[in-house]
Amino acid sequence: MPCNSLESQEMGDPEKRLIRPPSTLDLMMATVSLAGAQAAFSIQFAYGTNYLSSLGISPSLTSIVWIIPPLCGGLVQPMFGITSDRCRSSSGRRMPFILGGSLGLCLGLVVFAWGVDISQILDKSCGADFSHPDGCGLTSTIVVLSILMINVSVQSLQSGGRALLVDMFPAAQQSRANVWASRMTNGANLIHYGLASLDLAQMFPFLGGTQLKVHCVLACWFLIVASAITHHGIAESPPAPGISSASLFTQLRGASILLRSDILHLQAIQFCTWLAWFPFMLYIRSYLDNFGVLSSTPPTLWKGLGSLALFSQAVIALMVIILLPPLLARFHRVPRDHESQQNNSRFSWKAHRFIWFVAQLLFGASVSGIALTDSRHLILVLTGMTGVSWAVTQWVPVTLLTVKIRDSLADAALDGDGCSNGVTMGLFNLSITVPQLVSMFLASGVFWVAGGTGPSILGSRLVCGLSGLMSAGGAVLTWRLQER
Repeated sequence: MPCNSLESQEMGDPEKRLIRPPSTLDLMMATVSLAGAQAAFSIQFAYGTNYLSSLGISPSLTSIVWIIPPLCGGLVQPMFGITSDRCRSSSGRRMPFILGGSLGLCLGLVVFAWGVDISQILDKSCGADFSHPDGCGLTSTIVVLSILMINVSVQSLQSGGRALLVDMFPAAQQSRANVWASRMTNGANLIHYGLASLDLAQMFPFLGGTQLKVHCVLACWFLIVASAITHHGIAESPPAPGISSASLFTQLRGASILLRSDILHLQAIQFCTWLAWFPFMLYIRSYLDNFGVLSSTPPTLWKGLGSLALFSQAVIALMVIILLPPLLARFHRVPRDHESQQNNSRFSWKAHRFIWFVAQLLFGASVSGIALTDSRHLILVLTGMTGVSWAVTQWVPVTLLTVKIRDSLADAALDGDGCSNGVTMGLFNLSITVPQLVSMFLASGVFWVAGGTGPSILGSRLVCGLSGLMSAGGAVLTWRLQER
């Protein structure tokens, strides 16, 4: 599951935050672990669908397999959030989950890449050719279990990393922290989609011999280094005394602000947004890589187009998240903590809402164009344009949520002690994970209706069209979003 749910809320113990204004280096060290988590998502999206297809798993069953990431996000992340809120480890509340999640991710990636080899060791009857529907069931089981391990581990890493940002940085710096988290995740996307477009097996034959194996090894190295930087660069304060089972009520009370009508409206937009994005992210590379095989166009023209398209998307997304927030900040600013809510008009609410609205329309138009055109160059351009929407989707919703939560805390006169940061993020994550589950059932139904056990151009185009409609619905809700 991509990596931005709730990095920017004002709910943390001031004594646990940095006293001095955080430097750019502080922000980079605190957020680089989230880039490590994004490495796992990048590999899943870049290789997962084609890999499962090579094992003889049909597109409709693949859609069911891809229920695992959002299911883990919806069920596992809140559990990790509650547990980390109540953690009394000497290394801090969040760091054990960051480090443990990183180690679990490394193990899951290794099993994912070496699934065929492991199955052949366990069962000699498993061959190396799984291109037919009767592929080795043991291999499929091992790979699916590795996907489960990857997504459980990434929830631990994400939950700890996001809550760490809320704990460590003051409210005035939460927006900067969120922007840097987006930059890190988009930078990770760029690196790993770029690696996917290279012939890694030829460049690093000693790391496994196949593209997937080499990429997973490189991702594991990146994960270890990123988590080590966060661990050694950011020192958590000792856990506050008195956190016991009785504090669970306080945790849930702090998270209850998500039930406000205006925040529910924001979550409804997120629902439509991720209903549109998740199928596109899973199937776009498979669609592009197989287009030349399944259509009348020469297959050589489409070779590597999926990797190139995702790389261009990552480049544009990174450029947007680097350039757009400072540009907007030149004209608008978030109100300081001591300013009243009446002065909140200085925050560029309408500008942020308009940017999100345009991004939704742009994504809907882009994926609809991808579904309708047979032009290789136009598809490449349209996929790259979705990078603009992706950058905005990672940044603006969280920024708007931050302002609403800040108002909610002021209205309710709640004094946050940081004990509900994790559970609040986990519950808000439901507005991202539930639509992913819904979209997977819809995509599975679309591929079943389209027919066939192999890749289907018609099914992929229908999925893109469905994504466009959901994005248009999100745009309508965004336009109707009110500040209060």
